[in-house]
Amino acid sequence: MITIATLTGHPIPLLPFAWLSRTTAPITAIGPSALVLFGVGVCSSRTLAGDWRQNGLKTLLLNAIILTVADDADPGRSAGSAAAVRQSPRQDHVTMAAEPPEGLIIEAVHSLEVRWIFPGQLAAGVARWFGRFPTGTESREDTYLLGPPLPGLSVKVRGGGALEVKVCRGSPGILEVTGRACGYLESWQKWSFPFSPRSQGSGGPGGWAPVRKRRRISRFPLAGGQIAARASGLGQEPGCEVELTEIRTHGQHWWTLGFEATGPAELLRSGLEATAALVFSQPLPGGVEPGPDQSRSYAEWLGQRPGSEMTSAPEG
Repeated sequence: MITIATLTGHPIPLLPFAWLSRTTAPITAIGPSALVLFGVGVCSSRTLAGDWRQNGLKTLLLNAIILTVADDADPGRSAGSAAAVRQSPRQDHVTMAAEPPEGLIIEAVHSLEVRWIFPGQLAAGVARWFGRFPTGTESREDTYLLGPPLPGLSVKVRGGGALEVKVCRGSPGILEVTGRACGYLESWQKWSFPFSPRSQGSGGPGGWAPVRKRRRISRFPLAGGQIAARASGLGQEPGCEVELTEIRTHGQHWWTLGFEATGPAELLRSGLEATAALVFSQPLPGGVEPGPDQSRSYAEWLGQRPGSEMTSAPEG
């Protein structure tokens, strides 16, 4: 859908420059471009689950984010364009490049995920339980966009170095490990963009929520039909990443256990289920049993917490 929006939306801003002045053409192009992008999202409702208004707004917002990041990634582009115009005062028509800066957009990643989020600090027993597997660790702060409220859309600045946009494509069902865990599976599509915020700091601008994370990560590549844990990255291999993460936001402690399977679509569910069966082969200590009430994405959880700036229905 992003590809379709790009192919249809990019030529539209160029049309007013064919017959209008350089002063009025940019303003004139805004309305038609927005309408076309909104229409592309509405058309997606015929093939994707969701309300036509929400799909239209999602497509419009995604492309607005891409254009904003493009400007931030190449701040000299606008100045260069202005200089070119000044050097050609008699030129009635201008040529505009619709391509984003080289290397700006990273290819979309499809994933199947399930996550549980719990209040309070992570118990030492749970950390030892997860420590049965080789793990890597990292600490970072992610900043999530809370508004406007668009269920199924997650936007965050990851660690201050990348903008990540995720769209939920629905739920293919429930993950159930009998007597151990039960949660909602969600299909996601993710795009990442190089991004450096103009202002650094943990306060976060209005409408954004900073979340500090200390992540323990174990990766389970699917090789030869067998699941085996390792701490190193999956690379291009199909497999499942499992994380046990301590969270702190708005002065409160939480923790989360999440599974994310990537690779060929036909292997996602079987890979995630096989990984979950291995991880939950031993029950969580302290009587903790992840269930549907704790099963949600970060964006949904942040939106439903008291005091957040958005409230939304469950995603998927």
